[in-house]
Amino acid sequence: KEKLNEFCEELTQKGVQIIENNVMIVTDGKNCTASGTIKVIEPIGTPKETVLTDIPQEGLIEEGDLVIAGLSGGADSVCMLLLLAGYREKIGFSLCAVHVEHGIRGEESRRDAGFAEALCKKHGISCRTFYADVPGYARRCGVGLEEAARVLRHDCLAQEAVRQRAGKTEGGIRIALAHHAGDLAETVLFQLVRGSGFAGLDGMRSERTYPGGAVLIRPLLMCTRSKIEAYLRACGQEYCEDSTNMDVAYSRNRLRHRVLPELTLINSRAVEHIARTAGLMGELADYFDWQS
Repeated sequence: KEKLNEFCEELTQKGVQIIENNVMIVTDGKNCTASGTIKVIEPIGTPKETVLTDIPQEGLIEEGDLVIAGLSGGADSVCMLLLLAGYREKIGFSLCAVHVEHGIRGEESRRDAGFAEALCKKHGISCRTFYADVPGYARRCGVGLEEAARVLRHDCLAQEAVRQRAGKTEGGIRIALAHHAGDLAETVLFQLVRGSGFAGLDGMRSERTYPGGAVLIRPLLMCTRSKIEAYLRACGQEYCEDSTNMDVAYSRNRLRHRVLPELTLINSRAVEHIARTAGLMGELADYFDWQS
């Protein structure tokens, strides 16, 4: 029993969460035997570990594919672009980037566009910049700036997918977005407080079909923001900061800056646990769809 406790303690120190211990110890007074299982949840890995594990395991990118990376210039998308640039040398796929200038933040927004283009040039990656009138779209359609920006970003990515598909005869088209575990946790909480049903609590999927004959992938979905920032520091890579991300007038920002920090005071791995639970909810949703 002492040895078993030592083993469990080692797992805990490595960040592995033990969720079920079914080991039985039997003794006859002289000898003892142990049998059974221990169920665990492995810790969320570094960005590089996540990409090297999840992409081949889930078949997110195949040899000969073209990957269009959404590049805002922020930490998440910069990290994803660097990792994809390294990963393409392993399996051989094409990589390009799309940056969307939303027309909201003036000079700051134009600075981000210049940064994205310079980063791509440095790494030999083609980059296409779209200019979108988010405020105008929001007024015309009666939606908030946050939703308008999301819709127009996806529209630009879909346009690029169609353009790239026209000149491609082999391989698939992948749209890579840099959502991470924190984004997934925010989405789950957002859906929950809006009264979402069962299906909405899976948050975001790592892969789904996309307009323009493409597939949307999220290679960093099971990686935390803190590990993304640590990876960039280790690389000495700079990135842009979007000032609107601190504006708690936006619902997601309130969740990010006020709600999630309180939850992490209760459990430091709250974001990881919510992200893992979202994955389980997705599996359940798929099962019920299959049964119906």
